[in-house]
Amino acid sequence: MPVLGSVAYPGQGTTPVSSIEYRDSGVILDLQPQVRGKAIELAVKQEISNFSATTTGVNNTPTLTKRAIDTTLVANDGETVILGGLVEEKDTDVDSGPSFFPDFLRSKSKAKNKIEILLVLNVKLVGNSNI
Repeated sequence: MPVLGSVAYPGQGTTPVSSIEYRDSGVILDLQPQVRGKAIELAVKQEISNFSATTTGVNNTPTLTKRAIDTTLVANDGETVILGGLVEEKDTDVDSGPSFFPDFLRSKSKAKNKIEILLVLNVKLVGNSNI
């Protein structure tokens, strides 16, 4: 996603020069396995990020929201591991009633949502079975 990197002012009375940076967003998963006998040591880096529109950023640029875990685990061949911890809580405004009704005939409320992402890994040794 292209985002504003920096703004330089080359001189008085000149137009500012903006630079654009590209940032990854979405679900980013990095797994680094190490075989240790019949076990596998696995370095796990997981990131979930997205851009939100804000009015407080420079030149109304979007703000990057990021949740990440970085851990190392050891599992035996064929085991399943579940990792959690990427939790997001969101407050949202909820409008009820037909949109063509006046405001005094509609109801407004707030809802609190909690979202947790679980990563399920099934560890398998592939290749030489004489380990």
